[in-house]
Amino acid sequence: AVATVELTHAIRDASIGGVHAHEGEVSGVLNGELVSSEGDFLSAMVNAISALDDLDARELITLFVGEGVTEDERIAMQDGLEAAFPDMSVDVLIGDQKIYNYLQLK
Repeated sequence: AVATVELTHAIRDASIGGVHAHEGEVSGVLNGELVSSEGDFLSAMVNAISALDDLDARELITLFVGEGVTEDERIAMQDGLEAAFPDMSVDVLIGDQKIYNYLQLK
């Protein structure tokens, strides 16, 4: 019942599963599959979450914040998720993971 979203920067241009990612963009990976490539973390996260087939049945977003994320960036992500998904609770945990700036479990 858990879905996982990972965000990271694209290290090269690629087209995977119909999603075109350009070097430097933020890639959104849903359950191991590239589903979004955007210019910023919030857009990539919102689009990746929105790709869930059962989005209406979801109630909780747990966001693990990586080691390079500032407090202002974390707050902006949390506020953006709460605005984009007002019917869901957003929990934030400091995970300090090195590769992914944000991991999200629902």
